[in-house]
Amino acid sequence: MNVSSTLIESVAGVGFSEDINSFDAGVEIGKKATSGKLLADETLFFLFATPHHRVDRLISGVRSIVGDKPKFLGSTTTGLVTQGFLSYS
Repeated sequence: MNVSSTLIESVAGVGFSEDINSFDAGVEIGKKATSGKLLADETLFFLFATPHHRVDRLISGVRSIVGDKPKFLGSTTTGLVTQGFLSYS
């Protein structure tokens, strides 16, 4: 069996926004989650949003920061919990 010895680095970031404008919220989320770092082509971006957001505009805002390569996975939610933030509706 041939096993590759290539090391894969995992990086995680967290971003959130309280902006009611979906596009602007996406921009803020993208900036906070990436902290200005370039993302690998294999990036998976988890995105959770309250139901009042237009998801297409939210994703467009995030994509304006992270580019077209990352794949998105997520859903709508009534609350958000991070290490330093708690919000629910």
